[in-house]
Amino acid sequence: MTETELKELGKAVAEQKELMIRSESTQESLIKNKEELESQLRELGVDPDNVEEEVKKLEEEVEALKNNITTNLADVKAVAEKLKE
Repeated sequence: MTETELKELGKAVAEQKELMIRSESTQESLIKNKEELESQLRELGVDPDNVEEEVKKLEEEVEALKNNITTNLADVKAVAEKLKE
């Protein structure tokens, strides 16, 4: 192997080490963020393993509330019309 090839190889190794260090740092940051999010979910009373189920449940509750509001609004309009008479 020539000196130039050794230098290039050494440079490539150094670049790979730097890339690995950055990757490990990113991984640590992502793990920390995940743990923080899981902690926040627990504080809200949500099991992080059941997030999708909780979201679906909340969406269903929101839809039921919208329907209830729509029904009540129709009733209020009907009463308002009767009061106008």
